[in-house]
Amino acid sequence: MNKKLLLIVAFGLFPILLFGESFLKDSNQGKNERQYWCDLLYKMTEPVLSNMSKGQLKQNMLLELSPSWDGRNKDVAYMECFGRTMAGLAPWLSLPDDNTVEGKQRKQLREWALKSYAHAVNPDSPDYLGWKAHGQALVDAAYIAESFLRAPSLWKALDKQTQERYIKEFQGLRRFTPVYSNWLLFVATIESFLKQVPTKLIVETLEPVVLYMFPRDMLFKLAKENWEINMFYQKILEYSLIVSQIKADSWRFESARERYNLLLETHPEIIKRAPLAHIASYLLMTPETLSRVRSGVL
Repeated sequence: MNKKLLLIVAFGLFPILLFGESFLKDSNQGKNERQYWCDLLYKMTEPVLSNMSKGQLKQNMLLELSPSWDGRNKDVAYMECFGRTMAGLAPWLSLPDDNTVEGKQRKQLREWALKSYAHAVNPDSPDYLGWKAHGQALVDAAYIAESFLRAPSLWKALDKQTQERYIKEFQGLRRFTPVYSNWLLFVATIESFLKQVPTKLIVETLEPVVLYMFPRDMLFKLAKENWEINMFYQKILEYSLIVSQIKADSWRFESARERYNLLLETHPEIIKRAPLAHIASYLLMTPETLSRVRSGVL
């Protein structure tokens, strides 16, 4: 069981690992293509949800920390695991039940998910998530909020006490001040979910841009009707997840010097175009630390 849980976390961080030789081999065995992907989805999420539905995720999910781990509360890993699992799984769980193999898989995962949602905010549960552990909770809680946005039926299926606990935990995250980066979007996600209204936060551009705006309901309608729009929307979400994961890993495992060097390597033009204060915020460091890095002190 522990080995399976480590695999699901590895998938969440490095999706490309699944698309190897085993995929090519299994997909050629004559299975229905859709059922193949459903089987894979079930295999990925079952270790997380079956354990968490019983309050045993933290007990059975082993964490492997970097040698350079800075000692911060590691409970954020469990929120990351559950939140990002549900953000991807939620739309599929909102489909109606049927008597197919897929339908039975979906029903089972939904039952586990609803119990897991309750454990996540129950202070008396062994799997109560680290809502107060660290500022990283702001990021990963947004994925839980996103799961409710993508599948409102899951939110409606929760009992009133669990809903009230979520609202309280989401509101409590306002004590964290997001850095001037994509963290602002995570705050926007949570606030938009809670109030079902546009967020009061804004995104400020430093240079002239062309901005395209789509009403949420219209985008969802188009995604249902047009496969290409659906894939476009999916790619946007995938890109957002990848960027946030890279950002989180950089913050956890890389020094200030390493983060700055990576920025120079991947986006050298930013140094010439953005104020240093904004660059420091983007790199999750103070302007003073950035100055020391640039001068070679760090």
